[in-house]
Amino acid sequence: MTLFEYLFQHAAERPYQKVLTDDVREVNYKELLEEITDRRNQYFQQGISEGKKVILQMRNCVEWVICFFSLLSVGSIIVPISPNISKKEFEDIVAGVSTNNNR
Repeated sequence: MTLFEYLFQHAAERPYQKVLTDDVREVNYKELLEEITDRRNQYFQQGISEGKKVILQMRNCVEWVICFFSLLSVGSIIVPISPNISKKEFEDIVAGVSTNNNR
């Protein structure tokens, strides 16, 4: 079973069960799927597509999960990085991602 199959199955069986929470908000399965779909469509409109590398830098939160699943659903290659790294570390990662963009 894939992550998406698991998510769809649980959303069908228990749409209003809380699935994610952070210090700002909480979402149930139904809301999570709706937000992933909405964000996925936004990413497509912005030109993010299969094989495109995307750096995901944010703290652990509900929004991170939504972004991650949305990017995964369009087939992009996600490069998650900590928001706590230095500017130099960030620049090195971006340079590495850019250098390997054709892989």
